[in-house]
Amino acid sequence: MNKFDLVVRPIYHRLRNRIEGHICICFTAYTIMLELERILKAAKSEITIYRAQELVKNMYAITYTLPKSKQTKRVYLGMDEEQSELCQLVVPDWRKGT
Repeated sequence: MNKFDLVVRPIYHRLRNRIEGHICICFTAYTIMLELERILKAAKSEITIYRAQELVKNMYAITYTLPKSKQTKRVYLGMDEEQSELCQLVVPDWRKGT
């Protein structure tokens, strides 16, 4: 990703706190994308940042709490090989179910 990929759109807010909030959200999203790109490059993954965006569109998880022990569990649902690789890079202990 480079600076040309950051599409800046008009801001239709008039209140200062909403303008600042909008800019903060955009900057945070940009920072997350850069960090994901760094992780993918460090792992020498063939998944591009754009492919990662497509992969996460169909990634789902269920989080539930066991009634007796009150322990929270997370189960990731039916991921293919690429999705599993991406999840392993971003959430290293995702297979543990917690």
